[in-house]
Amino acid sequence: MFNRLLLLLVFLLIPQFAAAQSADLTQYVPGTSKVLIGANFSELRTSPVYSEVFAFARAQPRLAEIMNFMQAELNVSPEKDIQGLVLAFPEAMTTPQVNSTLSLAMRAPLDSEKVIESARKRFPDMKVTGEKEAAVYDVGAFKFALPAKDVFVLGVGSEPFVEATFATIKGPKLSASKNSDVVASMSSIDTKKGLWMVGITRELPQQGPKMNRAGLTIDLKSGLIFKMVADMANKKDAEQAVKDFEGLKVQASNPMVAMTGAAPLVSNLKASSKKTSVTVNSSMNSKEFALMVTQMKNIIAQGSQPMAPAPSPSKPAPSNDGVEADFN
Repeated sequence: MFNRLLLLLVFLLIPQFAAAQSADLTQYVPGTSKVLIGANFSELRTSPVYSEVFAFARAQPRLAEIMNFMQAELNVSPEKDIQGLVLAFPEAMTTPQVNSTLSLAMRAPLDSEKVIESARKRFPDMKVTGEKEAAVYDVGAFKFALPAKDVFVLGVGSEPFVEATFATIKGPKLSASKNSDVVASMSSIDTKKGLWMVGITRELPQQGPKMNRAGLTIDLKSGLIFKMVADMANKKDAEQAVKDFEGLKVQASNPMVAMTGAAPLVSNLKASSKKTSVTVNSSMNSKEFALMVTQMKNIIAQGSQPMAPAPSPSKPAPSNDGVEADFN
């Protein structure tokens, strides 16, 4: 499930003004959600790499299309106006079909009447059910609603999940904010950080220690600070999970990890357990994080991995003689 976070980092690292948080937007996404990703843009804009990453995001056709839609149809500037965002997915597994189904709740300064007027012009066959704040607008490719001041909700993909999205505007009883697993995971982390994520994994087939749910945060104010809190099936699984996470540290010397610039993040991993709870922390400084961002940008831009490991910030780049890779 965590690869979704990597895929969305580029889009989410956008500079913002507002101080509103995203956690309360969970009342507008389905209670059946298995993955939730939240972004607090007032925090994200403090990252020293946000402008660089945002410029890169603008150069990507799909991301540019999304941002242009916000600007043209919602009159929302992605750079300045979005305050908080929550994305919800129906499954923790990542597949093309699952990725095409999602629920989005966004807070930004919105003129509801202009949004609806613009939608009517662009989608003349748009259908409307309900009235006022309970109205749901169906344009065919997706549905949207404006259930509260400065709140925009969108549902796309599988009809049951989309319907569950708009059931929340009648009241939060069926929303993720009332899901006990989601609430427990969110309470175990600081959802005021720049990025947070919750995954409900108890129903997934798992080899090794079984994880019921997990919450994680990423703080980008100075470098990158990562924290994950997971609830395991039992104490034995929690203890084994700690060993497994600690065992990952040896991968810091793997050339394939070095290629992404993530070696410091891997080598700094620390894990501990208490009863069935596992806490994992890691971090990298600003220089290391900037290097990783550069490497990831290169990977995305080239459509493949770079041909040599990322140079250490304090060491010269390797020669062109290449490296011996351990593909294990």
